[in-house]
Amino acid sequence: MAYLRGRFYWNKRTAGGVNKATGYFQQAFDRDPSCALAYAGLADCYYVTFFNNFTISQAESAAKSRAAATKALELDPSLAESHVSMGQVLEDFDWDFDGAEREFRRALVINPGYATGLQWYAELLENLGRYDEALAMIRRAQEADPFFLIINAVHGQILSRSGRPKEAVAQFQKTLDLGRNFLFGHFLFGLTLVHDGRNKEAVKELEQAVQSSRGSSVYRSMLAYDTRKPAESKRLERFLATSFRKPTRTGRPGWTLLESTQLWVKGSCFCRFGDGIPKT
Repeated sequence: MAYLRGRFYWNKRTAGGVNKATGYFQQAFDRDPSCALAYAGLADCYYVTFFNNFTISQAESAAKSRAAATKALELDPSLAESHVSMGQVLEDFDWDFDGAEREFRRALVINPGYATGLQWYAELLENLGRYDEALAMIRRAQEADPFFLIINAVHGQILSRSGRPKEAVAQFQKTLDLGRNFLFGHFLFGLTLVHDGRNKEAVKELEQAVQSSRGSSVYRSMLAYDTRKPAESKRLERFLATSFRKPTRTGRPGWTLLESTQLWVKGSCFCRFGDGIPKT
């Protein structure tokens, strides 16, 4: 029961929801230290916290997400949830896209109807530019759970990135009809409106996301870049410049966690909307 309550609150994708979910997952493995599902849930909580800046630093969020996903796999490699949690760690913290895809594929062999696994695999395919596959995968996720708000919002995001702006807007409107206060729906809808040149409408959506996230620096950053506010952008550049850290691990290609977050913020308009990846 504690695990199911945790998933219910995690699905809200809010600071309060994720904090409650974390507590329920901890209750679950306190009662049963061998509960792999609880560790997978905890990994997913810290993953969401990493990108939303809810309560702890990104470095701590990433480390805890990795540790919990690793523990879930050690306890029960036959669970789809364990492989999906590790897939997210590999994709977003290591940028090991091949490894992430292997984990998602393993998960969907175990449980072809696991909605979160279908959604996160769709997002990986989207990020790799495999839009037709991504759309097929996110539609499978919607079939598995038609009223899951994050899946509906991600469907809109993929439609936007694949060059279907009218369909994307309609999908976001449907999403927000299902959940008017859904933070991530407002955020992704705002990015789509920016792409369509509807900046005034975009500002309203992005400001709603900032407000709902309690002023998360991630959402404030996206608002500054995606609405092209010069003063805010310059302040953000200074903030990001002071946030850089040198890699602490040798021999690992790619960017550090803070560097990858900087790229995600600075490159949102470029990467999401087809202007090319900015040189860094």
